[in-house]
Amino acid sequence: AAAAASTARRVVARVRASSTAAAAAPRPAAAVRRPERVVVGISGGVDSSVAALLLLKQGYEVEGVHMRNWDASDEVGESVCTNDADAKSAAEVCRQLGIPLRAADHVSDYWTG
Repeated sequence: AAAAASTARRVVARVRASSTAAAAAPRPAAAVRRPERVVVGISGGVDSSVAALLLLKQGYEVEGVHMRNWDASDEVGESVCTNDADAKSAAEVCRQLGIPLRAADHVSDYWTG
């Protein structure tokens, strides 16, 4: 948990620093009205964290969703990939960004559907 929190803090800090220059660049006026709220799939990695942060900076109300698509108990061998670390990282990113996080369990959709 401590490693996931540390990684999430570094990602958010790096994103905030790199997005400052991008936010200062002039942008053309938007002709289309933007929705007020968006939902972002949050993996806990850099791409989804950056997407959520940039949307926040643009004034959107952002909500995160973390999907669980497999059950580690169905896997065998040395390369078992659990969702626990990803879920903790996603929660930490959302906590730091100040956005709500919902969990979506799709294990049965992927493996029995």
